[in-house]
Amino acid sequence: MVVTKALVERGFSFPPSDFFSEILKEYGLQPHNISPNSVLAISNHVTLCEGHLRIPPKLPLFQYYFSVKKEKIPKASGLSTCGSITFMLRPGRFYPPTDRHESARYWSGGFFYLKDVSDPASERVLPPFENSPANENPTWTQCPHLSESPQLTRAVRRICKLTEEGLTGKDLTMSWFTKRIQPLQHRDHLMFQYTGRDDPMRACKDNLSADAIDKRFRLLIKIPRDLHIHVCNKDIHTDGSGTAANSELSSGSLKRETLTRKPHLRRKLPKFRVLPRGRKLLPPALQPNVPARRLASRPPHKLRKPSPQDCQEESETLSDIYARDGV
Repeated sequence: MVVTKALVERGFSFPPSDFFSEILKEYGLQPHNISPNSVLAISNHVTLCEGHLRIPPKLPLFQYYFSVKKEKIPKASGLSTCGSITFMLRPGRFYPPTDRHESARYWSGGFFYLKDVSDPASERVLPPFENSPANENPTWTQCPHLSESPQLTRAVRRICKLTEEGLTGKDLTMSWFTKRIQPLQHRDHLMFQYTGRDDPMRACKDNLSADAIDKRFRLLIKIPRDLHIHVCNKDIHTDGSGTAANSELSSGSLKRETLTRKPHLRRKLPKFRVLPRGRKLLPPALQPNVPARRLASRPPHKLRKPSPQDCQEESETLSDIYARDGV
């Protein structure tokens, strides 16, 4: 099996989830036929269903919101082998917006080989690898109607309500990314049942640092350069504990303070002269690179003439020293 690094960074892992396996089977795809942005869209959709709606993701709901866009090779009629299709949000759908990158550059070059050791009788077995583009089938144009299922209508209304309340694709990505959860990996329970750092659905118990979150998160979603605060405004809800971000907020993995300080809090540091290594600070008259004209233009140092009182104090001090030493 051939897997790319970009897909793993966007929520795919082994063994694949039932929902991701259903998408591959329904659309006749292989993992490398799906573009990285589409894998991120699937991961966010799983997070929306499991974390906010508290229901397992279903294919009709996904098809209601997303359509298939064929990605063709420039100056050719065939589809691309890597990234044959892209799942695009249908026009007129009210869905959490995501400001994602237009494309992931050179993503097809970061591939590696992985042996599929899953049970052949399991439904989570990926199709055999073929180095070929996806074949178009009638399911690419299917779109269910709300009148077909009351459950679909109820889910669409709840998604509209969450979107009106300010839920964004950035929040969905931050929810699974900071908890080290791979949404497209098989799990025994849904995301709203997340318990904390010791939850078995986590890929790793260690939380990411603020710098690691800032660096990796920018690869997934388009974020302004001057923004250094990444907060999950609307995290997934869990049983009896409000939001699942409470434990992560205490460890500082969800929030990073801005690097720009306020002007009135900045300290004024003294200015020091930094010399090259091996150089000593010499008077102007002894510096070899200072021109004589420049030295002549400088005013001479004025010394204060000692007063009679200073001379008297100095003579008295010397007399005391001589008397103490027996001179």
